[in-house]
Amino acid sequence: MKSLIRLLSSVRLAIFLFILVTAASILGTFLPGLNLYRTPWYLSLLLLFALNILVCTLTRSYPRLRRTLKPSWDWTAAGLAAAAASRTFKQQAELEGLVRALREALAARRYRMRELKRGGVVLLLARKRTLGGFGADIVHLGLLVILAGGILSGVLGRKADLVLSPGRIADVPWAGFQVRLEDFKTDYYPNGNVKSWKSRLTVLKGGNPALTRTIEVNRPLKYGGVNFTQSSCGWNWDEASVILRVRKNGDPALAREIEVRVGGETDLPETDLRIAAVRFVPDFVLDGANEVRTRSYEPNNPAVQIEARRAGRSILSGWLFSKYPEYGRVRETEATGLTFELRDVKADQFSVLQAASDPGVSVIWIGCAAVMAGLFLAFYWAPREIRAVLEVKKGKVEAVLAGQSAKAAEAVRTDLDAVVSAARRERS
Repeated sequence: MKSLIRLLSSVRLAIFLFILVTAASILGTFLPGLNLYRTPWYLSLLLLFALNILVCTLTRSYPRLRRTLKPSWDWTAAGLAAAAASRTFKQQAELEGLVRALREALAARRYRMRELKRGGVVLLLARKRTLGGFGADIVHLGLLVILAGGILSGVLGRKADLVLSPGRIADVPWAGFQVRLEDFKTDYYPNGNVKSWKSRLTVLKGGNPALTRTIEVNRPLKYGGVNFTQSSCGWNWDEASVILRVRKNGDPALAREIEVRVGGETDLPETDLRIAAVRFVPDFVLDGANEVRTRSYEPNNPAVQIEARRAGRSILSGWLFSKYPEYGRVRETEATGLTFELRDVKADQFSVLQAASDPGVSVIWIGCAAVMAGLFLAFYWAPREIRAVLEVKKGKVEAVLAGQSAKAAEAVRTDLDAVVSAARRERS
């Protein structure tokens, strides 16, 4: 058992585990597809690291806590006089009077007092900023809380992408409620760049609206422990329709616009033709094999392949471009006397929302606060201690005081001088 405790409290083991956890976390960050943070081996590594920190903290903090609560009174006047920061003086006074004066002087410097009488000798123990001695332990405790939050996030955290068109409803799988996208719009800067995406979202509890709010990229919605953030957006090109302008050659004034659903067809009024929108691509490009494909899902170069049919026969086909009409290529097998242009595209935008539930976040923040508090105590709240022995010798009271502080030695000397000066002035 002792050998196991010795192993778990090893600083070398702590450093080794810290390196492993850090390396694994970096890997999981750069390769999110691995879903590393929920794997059993990663969670086991966190548990082992937490156990190592816990054992280290207990084995080091327990003796310190015991010394704080039950101090040893085994010091002597000779031992205090030999200390680096010590003061000795004799005074014609009553022992109790000088003890009271020292207590008052130490209390004025915010020291907390303990007293022990041993025969004709009085021992005084004064401490302040005692909590600073536990700064490192509080840091360790904060790390344990952070690890607990990480494990909690890995085990209970949930995340899902919701793709919604206006009016559509989606279930939040683990939350027991639904969300409906009321409206979605994109704001643009004057130069045409996207400024923000805005989704007006309604939370439905039991089918009834519970909350409606507009969310943006940096303005999420939180409801029922679930955070909804604006992730991205897109266009539903599968259900798009195109607006075609049809003109009669030789008479540009006779022009009309028709709307055709992609994949569908419609009659061209006052003719015997049916016009079909065979295929649409939002960002037209030819690949190495001279095949048509889309470079992206953004409408950077919208193009539609149309076909005109007469009595079931295809008599016209080709590609039309919205932004570059001069590059349109239409081939006719029978004369139609018509010219076609792609004027516009209609497609509903959809909003991609990320729904995430992470119960470990608040725990991690608490752990971070504990780490910061521990670091502050460790570096800026150094504990100070003053010990004193008072006894009557040859009709005078001899007082020997010594102070100690690992990180505030000069401050302890200042306190000693102030306490001795005040006590002697009180009795003079």
